[in-house]
Amino acid sequence: GKSSRCREDGTMENCSDTGGGSIVNGVESEDKAASIIDTSDYYNHMQKLQVKFARVMKDNANLIERMKDIEHQNTLLEGETDTIGEYIALYQSQRQALRTQFRQKDDFISQLLTERSDMQGRISKLQQLIQDLPLDSTLKDDLLRQRDELLELVSKLDTRKVVVDGPKYPGHRGKIRDM
Repeated sequence: GKSSRCREDGTMENCSDTGGGSIVNGVESEDKAASIIDTSDYYNHMQKLQVKFARVMKDNANLIERMKDIEHQNTLLEGETDTIGEYIALYQSQRQALRTQFRQKDDFISQLLTERSDMQGRISKLQQLIQDLPLDSTLKDDLLRQRDELLELVSKLDTRKVVVDGPKYPGHRGKIRDM
């Protein structure tokens, strides 16, 4: 407890303590020590705060640099994405062109097979007509020889080969193709 009067606002002016402390300019010497301790605590806290501020600023600079790197990588990836999109579009157009060519090729082959079938029917009919030719006795030897030559020529026709002179398409391998 305090033995003398103190100001109502709590200042130590003209106050004394039973502990025997001396009053210098209205402030006790113990308060000066506490004040010095408070000042050194203040400087310690300021140093810690400055160290923390420097660390936070360094972290902020690192984050800004990292963000710039990420933005650069993002820009590069956007360019690559555009390139990939262009390749996909090119692939799809080429694939469509190939489909069209294959469809034309299949139509052409189908047409050739139909023509081949018609040709085989005609050859068979021709062979039958040649064999059924009436032979006159005066021309018999000459006609028999010509008939045999015609039959030989017809038999030499290889109906497995078809002459291809139609539209050209990729992969076309020449004028004669095996069927």
